[in-house]
Formats: sequence, structure tokens, C-alpha cells
Amino acid sequence: MAEVGGMLAAAVLKAAAGKVAAAAGDRITLQWRFGEDLEDMRDTLESIEAVLEDAERRSVEDAAVRLWLKRLTRASYDISDIFDEFDVNSTRASSFLRKFKVLNTCLALGSEVVMAGKMKKVREKLENISNHLHQFSFSVGSSSYGQQVVDERATLPEVVEAEILGRDQEKQKVISLSTNLGNSSEFIILPIYGIGKTTLAQLVFSDIHFKDHEKAWVYVSQTFDLNKSIGSIRSQFQIQQSQVTNTEGPNVDPPTHKNMLIVLDDLWENNDFKLDALNHSLNTIGNGCKVYVIVTTWDASIAKKIQTTEAYQIEPLSNEICWAIIKQIVSYEDRADKERLKDTGKEIAEKCGGVALAARALGYMLRFKDFDEWVSVKDSGIWHAASSGYQTSPYDNVLASLKLSYISILPYLRLCFAYCAIFPKGHKIAKDDLIYQWVALDFIKPSDEVSTWQHGENCIKQLLGMSFLQRSKSPLYDGQHDELFTMHDLVHDLARSIMEDEVLDASRKCNNTAGSNCRYVAIADFRKPLNSFVTYPDKIRALCLLGNSDETGHAAAIFFSTAKYLRVLDLGDCSIQNLPSSIGHLKLLRYLNARGMKDRTIPSSITKLSKLIFFSLRGSSAVSTLPDSIGEMEGLMYLDLSGCQQMRELPESFGNLKNLVHLDLSNCSQVVLGPKSFENLTLLEYLNLSGCQRLEELPRSFENLRNLVHLDLSNCSQVNGIPAALCSLTNLRHLNLSREWRHYRNSRAPLQGLPYAIKNLKELRYLNLSSCLDCICNYEHLGAWAVRELDYYIDGCLGIISTLSNLEHLDLSHNSILKMIRVSFCGLRKLHTLDFTGCSNLHKLPENLSEMDSLKFLVVKDCTPYLRRYVQNILLKVNKAASFVCLRMQLLLSWR
Repeated sequence: MAEVGGMLAAAVLKAAAGKVAAAAGDRITLQWRFGEDLEDMRDTLESIEAVLEDAERRSVEDAAVRLWLKRLTRASYDISDIFDEFDVNSTRASSFLRKFKVLNTCLALGSEVVMAGKMKKVREKLENISNHLHQFSFSVGSSSYGQQVVDERATLPEVVEAEILGRDQEKQKVISLSTNLGNSSEFIILPIYGIGKTTLAQLVFSDIHFKDHEKAWVYVSQTFDLNKSIGSIRSQFQIQQSQVTNTEGPNVDPPTHKNMLIVLDDLWENNDFKLDALNHSLNTIGNGCKVYVIVTTWDASIAKKIQTTEAYQIEPLSNEICWAIIKQIVSYEDRADKERLKDTGKEIAEKCGGVALAARALGYMLRFKDFDEWVSVKDSGIWHAASSGYQTSPYDNVLASLKLSYISILPYLRLCFAYCAIFPKGHKIAKDDLIYQWVALDFIKPSDEVSTWQHGENCIKQLLGMSFLQRSKSPLYDGQHDELFTMHDLVHDLARSIMEDEVLDASRKCNNTAGSNCRYVAIADFRKPLNSFVTYPDKIRALCLLGNSDETGHAAAIFFSTAKYLRVLDLGDCSIQNLPSSIGHLKLLRYLNARGMKDRTIPSSITKLSKLIFFSLRGSSAVSTLPDSIGEMEGLMYLDLSGCQQMRELPESFGNLKNLVHLDLSNCSQVVLGPKSFENLTLLEYLNLSGCQRLEELPRSFENLRNLVHLDLSNCSQVNGIPAALCSLTNLRHLNLSREWRHYRNSRAPLQGLPYAIKNLKELRYLNLSSCLDCICNYEHLGAWAVRELDYYIDGCLGIISTLSNLEHLDLSHNSILKMIRVSFCGLRKLHTLDFTGCSNLHKLPENLSEMDSLKFLVVKDCTPYLRRYVQNILLKVNKAASFVCLRMQLLLSWR
């Protein structure tokens, strides 16, 4: 069988070689006794790197080459660990020696001796690997393994069409069959493994047929927890009901009971007792309402145990549909060589086995390849080597296509993808977290063309295009707006097979202990010492603690202290009680997620983490203060303090965090900013102050934030001086100034002058002025004459907004002062979302609004019946147009 586990070597070696080259180029380092060793090691690494392209290509089918590459990968990890540790020690020693010059010679000699000993061991290991190089007769490669900038053409739009081709009829069958069931019944979708059960369930879940239903989506996966699943369903229903109540206003009757739609995706549990309990719970959850339950599973025996109707078997896609998916992704019709590619493309489509995932992955890989490269893909030995038996199965076809896609990408992106194996199946991966974990692990680096963050986003786009990551389709009800991703189970299997013994998921029910090669660990039980899971804890680079009980919250605090080479520590799912003072010993730590921490204080030793770039305390509602010396953490780039409701002020040194790019203080309801809080934060690009209710004045240093791209001041009803503060922020792309409609009347901070402040924000893509116009005008307390004058004022405001030519999303909801929207709005040619929810006096929209090609969503919920008829008349004219093919706009309507 074809294996791709050896293909991480190039990326890992590249990082190690970079550290060796940097040290070898340091004249001070070369004066030490291992200076000559450094140059020898650099030369050896360069020689190996030159043949890696051929070695990785041959490793797919050659076990000996694969073993050689794995040994090289381990040695490269060790080299990086040594040089990272040396870098930190040197920095600390330099700072210490400046204070105690008399100890200079002794400390320098001690560091030199320790480093020389470690260097000798790793050099000998590397020489042994190099000595075996010649027996393989590798060819010297011609291409560079650098981190190339992604071509803009690679940023495909959402391939929703490619996901649903060939499934529309099946969607209608499922809807028809499921709605003919009784008051509470399960309907089973049973496919061949990997053939599209989740996609079909998603299509049904979002179909307009169920638009008036309360909905709940639960990803069940291999670890079935009945209480957790039912609790998730109930909480989703409760939040939807509360959202309806909140948006309708205080005098609206409570919502009537609706029918319900529940999706249980990817059920693996086959225990009869647990399945009976599940059935019972589902039968009682509706409380008299009609409940539709859709269950997806790949196991026919599970379906037989819980189904109340015959399971719906998804059929594989036809070869023609697979070819259509590939053609769509490669822009086949626009290619000059399309006739030459046709026959080869059809043969490749036949190898997809009727699986959309395989077709999408192959299509993305083939986009910019020429005819000869298409032929190479068609004739690849991986198709034959991937077969697990005498007859190729759809499972084999999917894995083969995924492996072909994997080996076609650059080494650093292979490593970024393979790292995702650390997350359990079904885990929702936050974009910010993933990118900063990649950065912390040295997988991606900035270049002259793009920043580190932009590079990370490009990696995400590529993995989405390849279907190696998928956007999370399940609803979010936790109040957060993170961009979340998941991995298809088969893609996750591929990532695990690549990482092999480098990753350990101890949250799974097994008693295996990882060996000496384990670098990435996920653990749920912290009551045991780390060395009971991993032979060498000091080699771990990333550690995710997944438990969430109070019992483990205390134990986790001392669990990770032995992992001295740790770069990533994720405690976000374990509700840790506190951070121990020993956290300062993890001197290589770059990423620390301690969301939901229960203690009030943070140990001052955390400021010793000079390499820390990411620190999150989101939802740590008890935390009341930060260490006074937090300004010493000059490497910090990302700081999330959202939901730290007891925090009243920031330390004076906070303004010294000069490398900070992302700062989230949302829902820090007690915090007050000092005049120098933002003094040196000139690199800040993201700032969220939403819900900072005690904030009355923006600091004078706010005008220094000229690189700010994202600013959220929503529900900051007490803040004065917002218009003046915006004048210098000309790089803003996202601006949220929304107010909750029930609070704006009490605002002490009118926003007069706001329209004239935003007219210079020409880069704006997102603008949210919900309730803002009413706040500016204090509409309900004006006389008739003043109202007429304000009509002219509001018309001028809208005229200014219509000049923001880059605007894509505009929210003017809950502004009762709005009466009509003029034709000038139709000049916003990039606008895709326009929201007028709750604009109770709005009665007229421009007739040519429907001619805006970019407009996708026009939201007029809770508006007047007159506006409803007006909009329907506009759409009627559009439908009569001869050139009209499909309605571009999706109206989101809700009439009283």
C-alpha cells in the first residue's frame, strides 16, 4: 500500500537548517568551541536538503527510503529543540550578565559546555543518517522548498456547488420521506463510508422546507455521551427561543411551539442499552411538538437498532457528476486545452469511485497543471498501491485521491495539515487558534511579501480548497463569532497515518503509550503523570488537554511541567483552576490557551515566557488583574481577555506590548483604559472593545493605532469621542458601532459627527450601524419640525455611506428614523449583504436594487407590510426580465 508518512522530513529539516544557518552566521557563536561543528552541520543539512525532493517521491513505495526519512525527521526535531533552547538561554544570560559582569566568564563557559555536549550527540546522529544517503543514489532536486506565497488564483470561492452536484434529488427524497413520518421518528441516512452522508444532512438541514422549525445539530462521533448530546439539543432550542424573544421586543408575546428538526451526525455507538436510552430521550424532547430526527451513520447494524423506517442508502455519484465537479473546480470551460484534457479528465473522474470528496480534492490539485501532469496523475502508481484488496473500494479511491493531493503540495503545507491530526475527530478548530499554533511550532514564517497572519490565512484557503479542511456547518450558539473548521473523517484518517507515532490522542479508549518519537499529544485524563502516556515528555512540542471536569482542573496545573520543549499548551477545554508559578519554566512556550480559568490571579512568572506570542484567557470571568510586569512580554502578538468581567484596569506597562497585533477586551464590563494603555501598540490590527460598559473615554493614544483593520465598539454606550477617534484610522476594513435597541435611549454619548468621520474610511468592507442613526438623532423625543429637518440629515448620512465603494456588508437594522433608501445606494457594486431588520418606518427601497449583481442577502425582517409588498413588486419585475436566469438575492423575511 502507498504510504506518505515520510513526507514531513523536508519541512522539519528546513526549519532546523534555518536555525543552524542563523547560528553559524553569528560571529559571537562562532567564537565558541562548537563553531566548527556548526559549519559542518550546516553543510551536511544542505547536502541532504538537495536530494529530499527525490527521496520523498520514492518514499511513497520504498519502505527503506521512508525509514531513512523518518530518522531524518527525528534528528531535525532534536536540532530545532537544541537551538531554540540555546537561543532562549543566551537571551536570558545576556540580560543577567549585564547586571552581574563578574560572573560573565563562568556563566558563558557553563552554557558553552552544555551546548557543546548536546551538539556532539545530534551531530553524530546526523552524520549516521548522512552516511546512508549514498546507498539510495538520490537525484539532486531542482526546485526550492521555500515557503512560497500562494498565487491569488488559488483562493477559490466557496465550492458549495461542487458539494451538492448530484445530490439535489436525494435531498428532496429525504425531505419527503422524513416529513411523512410520525410525531417523533428517526430517519437514517446510511452511505458507504465517506460518500456524503454529512453533506446530504447539511442540505436538508438548511433547506427552506424547515425554515420555520427549531433546529439542533449534534456531531456525535465515536465517543457517544447521551447527556452531552441531549443537553446540546436542549440548549440550542432554548437559545433560539430567547433570540426570538429578544429581537421581537418587550411587548411581543412569547413564541409559540414550533416543529423541531434534529440532526445526529456520525453515530458510531452500537450498545443496545445506550441506543434505547437515546430513542427514549428523543421521543420526550419534543414536549408535544412534531420532531423530525435525521441520523447519519456508516454502520448498517446501528441503523437496524434505532430506525423506525427503512434506512436511506446514498448511492455513489455517477462518473459524469464526478467529472462535472472536477471541471467546475479547474475552470475547464475557460481552458484553451480543454479538448485535449477531456478524455484524461474523464478517466481520472472514474477513479473517484463516486465520492465527491475525492473529486473535489483531485480537482483542486489539477487546476493549474498541464496535460502531461494530468496524465501523470491518471497513471500514478498510488491508485494501484492504495488498494487494500483484490477489488478497489470507494474507501481506497478516496484515500488514493487524498494522498495524491497531499504529495502535490509544498512541504510546509504538508506539515500544517498533518498537525491537525492532534485534534479528535469532529473537533471544531478555530482559525485563529490553528494559525497561531502553526506559527508557534515554526511551520509558517513571514516573508517580504506577506505577514505571518496572511501566510496562515493562505494556508487555510489552500486546505479548504483541497477539502482537507471544511467550514463548520453546525450552528454556533455560544455567542462567539470564531471562524471554525472541521475535518472529514477520512481526511482525519489520512492526517493520522502521516503523523503515525508522532501524535498521540490519549482521549481515545486505548492503553498504548507513545514512544520516543511522540511530539504532539492530546490527553483527557490528567490524574496520571505525563510519562504514563509518553516515554519522553521532554520531547513533546504541543499538548492539548481535553477534559473538562473540576476534578482535573487542579491536576492539570502540574501535569505539563516536565515538557520542557513545549511550544503549544492548549488548556482551553479543561477548565483549569489556575496557572501554577512553574509555568515560567516552559521557556520555549509560544502559545498558551487558558480559557475559562477559574482563579482570580495570574502568576507573575508568566512574564518570563519571553517567546510567548499567543495568550488567551477568554471566559475567565474571575480574573481581576494582570501581572504588573506584563509589558515585559514584548513578543506577545495575540492577547484575548474577552469575558474577564472582574478586570477593572490594565497595568501601566500594558502599553509596552509593542508587537501586539490582536487584542480582545470584549465583555470586560468593568474595565477602564488609562491614557497610556495603547501608547506603543502601533502594530495593532484587531481591537475588540464590545460590551465594555464602563468605558467612558477612549485613551489619547488611540490615535496611534493607524494600522487598525478591525474595530468593534458595539454596545459601548458610554464612550465619548468616537467620531474624532475614527478620523486617523484610514486602514479600517471592519467597523462595528451597533447598539442594542433597548439601551440606546439612555446613551450619554451621542454620535454626532459620525457620518463625516466615516467618509474617509474608504477601505471599509463591513459597517454595522445598528441603532446608531436613532442614537444620533434621539428620534423619539423630537417635534414634527425637527423630524423634517432630520430627514435631510439622514439623507445626507446615507449619501456619505453610499460613497464607501468597497463596502460588502452594511447593517442599518433597528433604525426607526429610516424612511426610504435612495438610488445612490445602488452604486455600492461590491455590497453582498444589506440588513434593514427592525426598521419599522422604512417603506421604500430603490427599484433598481435588484440589479446589483453583488447583492446576495437583503434582510427585511420585522419591517412593515407595506415594505413587503414593495419588495415583492420589485422582485416580480425582476422575474419578468428576459435575461433573468436565477434569483441572485436571498430575501430573509419575517412579517408581523
